Amino acid sequence: MIGQWGPLRRVGVVVALLAAPVCFIVQGLAGPAGSDDTRTELNQIAANVSGAGLAVTAGLVGTIFMVPALLALTSLVRTRHAVFGDIGGGIAVAGAVGFAALWGVDMVQITLVESHADTGQVVAAWASLEASTPMSLTLVLYIGGLSLGVVLLAIGLWRCRVVPRLVAVPLVAFVVANAMNLPTAAAAGILLVAFGWIAGCVLRRPVRAETASDSRVSA
Repeated sequence: MIGQWGPLRRVGVVVALLAAPVCFIVQGLAGPAGSDDTRTELNQIAANVSGAGLAVTAGLVGTIFMVPALLALTSLVRTRHAVFGDIGGGIAVAGAVGFAALWGVDMVQITLVESHADTGQVVAAWASLEASTPMSLTLVLYIGGLSLGVVLLAIGLWRCRVVPRLVAVPLVAFVVANAMNLPTAAAAGILLVAFGWIAGCVLRRPVRAETASDSRVSA
């Protein structure tokens, strides 16, 4: 539990919990509006290449921080409710991996825009990519995995009560906001409320002093 975490782990968890949603807020504010029409999206990127690049970078960094944040939530769901943490955490991390793969796709899109590639050819290639099986599986992994995983983690946190039970509310609200395709910055703001609340709980709990035996084991 939190009370058994050493100071270094505690700091790392807090940084990950806060950095992930903050990066996603930056991503949502910096990037183009986005569109279901590829040609329109390419034009938006061309009009703000620097913003699109910043958004992709922030999104990728946020996804990297998301992994230790999800693992921290997994470790909080213990005792007889550990199954929610183990399954939910595993699925959510898999979803984050899918999310990271999608950032790679976005980087390719920006590169094509910067290279002034023929728009018609890019649109055709993108249509083929979106219809491909690997892309479909990646989307299912990201959307389904992250959503289901976070919901299971929220249920586990609600039931084990290691943090205030109401923390589960903004976690589920984040999933709903994503499902409703609300603006990225708004969904990330909800996630910041949840993760920030948990980070506050981590900071308030007493820190276990490391012993000599702990140092020998960690070495």
